[in-house]
Amino acid sequence: LPVMAELAERAHIPLITPTATLPNVRRLGSYVFSTALTYDLQAKRIAMYAIKEQGFRRFCILHPDTAYGRELARLFAQEVRQHEGEVIAIESYKEGEADVGAQLKRMKAEDLKKYGLSVPVDQTKLTGKLTKLDKKVFYTPGFDAIFIPGRAADAGIITAQLNFHDMKVPFLGANGWNSPDFARTDDSSSDGAVFVDGFFVDSPTPTVQDFVSRYKKRFATNPTVFAMQGYDAAKLVLDAVRKGASSGEAVRDQLLTQPDLSSLAGPAAFGADGTLNRPLFLIQIKRGRFIQVN
Repeated sequence: LPVMAELAERAHIPLITPTATLPNVRRLGSYVFSTALTYDLQAKRIAMYAIKEQGFRRFCILHPDTAYGRELARLFAQEVRQHEGEVIAIESYKEGEADVGAQLKRMKAEDLKKYGLSVPVDQTKLTGKLTKLDKKVFYTPGFDAIFIPGRAADAGIITAQLNFHDMKVPFLGANGWNSPDFARTDDSSSDGAVFVDGFFVDSPTPTVQDFVSRYKKRFATNPTVFAMQGYDAAKLVLDAVRKGASSGEAVRDQLLTQPDLSSLAGPAAFGADGTLNRPLFLIQIKRGRFIQVN
């Protein structure tokens, strides 16, 4: 991308990348734009859903120890703090790790120092006989939700363990969750969880339905988020030409100044960092299915 950006700058021809997730493509040149789904866009949208739409204030974060996981965790925590929320604890795990019990225990310990409640319960009073559960402690989380920006394969295992450890709070995720296998977890531990993505193939949005229908007819398969981002990139240029742009400079100026560019997901505009700020899809797992909630 840096090499192509240099050529674009020299030739005064806009370069739109539909895949590069760099946080600021504009630093490469004034002719560089991106329609890709960045980590920053994801973190902002899921945080706004949690804080503004759900009223959550306290969060925990459990992320994979990867560049993707670390960056999304950092950006989400940043958004939470900027909106006067609080991050109680941040833990990480290795992708493919089957047991995150140690991380959850540390998370619980941090929560109990602040807002969590731990109440011992005498089971003999409930059952009338001595059992192995006599010293059971009922734990009530003091945080409102937990953000898990990982792969669907890991998230399904983690949500089950969170429920086992009495951390039955709303689960929030990122686009790594967008896999049908995650929705169909046998124990329904992820039911009600919400994640964000740049594309939802089953969206009821008319423009998306039309795009999916035409794409399937042409290629005999469902479009991916990359197909959608490529489509948006090409369409934005064609729209600029239809509106009278007849040079690279004119196309760039239209892309820079139009506040209501037409993307598949809805009205959009390029930000100062060159990224297309467009509506993202909030998707909920409900009884083994993905449902759009926005």
